[in-house]
Amino acid sequence: MGSITIGVDIGGTKTHLRGCLDQGMDRDLVVRTSEWRSGAYDHDIPGLIALIRRFAAGATPNSIAIGSHGCDDEEECAVLQQPLSNHFACPLRVVNDAELFPLAMGLSSGIGVVAGTGSIAVARDQKGKMHVAGGWGWAIGDEGSAPGLVREAGRAVRLHIDLGGARSEPLVEALCEAFGLNSPTNIGTAIAKEGSASALGRHAPVIFYAANEGSSLAKRVIDEGAAALTQLVHHLMLAGVPDKVVVV
Repeated sequence: MGSITIGVDIGGTKTHLRGCLDQGMDRDLVVRTSEWRSGAYDHDIPGLIALIRRFAAGATPNSIAIGSHGCDDEEECAVLQQPLSNHFACPLRVVNDAELFPLAMGLSSGIGVVAGTGSIAVARDQKGKMHVAGGWGWAIGDEGSAPGLVREAGRAVRLHIDLGGARSEPLVEALCEAFGLNSPTNIGTAIAKEGSASALGRHAPVIFYAANEGSSLAKRVIDEGAAALTQLVHHLMLAGVPDKVVVV
């Protein structure tokens, strides 16, 4: 069956595998991360091994590179890398998924920023030490991510209503429709019931729709999310990361 070089991008919502066969042919596989990842170590490692084996389809991996959501420091990267390296007889490296961005642009270094199911900025200093800003999770952070935008949109709507704002404001209407609400006063309960970052984040497009419809609330939520992502980069620079090349 020949050999295959495999790259794996593990996000909070989906996992994307890309392989290059020794014949020069490429192949891709995209699955929902929840299909194999539960957050339990004894389940996730065998699940990822099985997914990679399934993707290789009989070809022998000659190298495997993995960028993983949730590997937010060097120790967490090692926890995933060690058992995989023990299983696959080829060079294998695990990094945070944000670190893939500069590499995908052909850069040897840079600050990678993820704004998806979560938000995080990651870079390495000149000694190779990993530096991270953000990645706190949607309940207390991840500003600028999809669930972070929805959470902050909910806060903006509630404050708007508390201050006597009109129900006809486009963001108010958009969120009520998205969550199936008769009253915007129930938006907090509706957000809490979503229960996960990926479930909450699926509503993020309505914020951009509302902004296009002229919602000043939605525009402010988006601008503040972008500013929060910029702040993550600033935090890395304060920590001594010399790179000023940022890939989002």
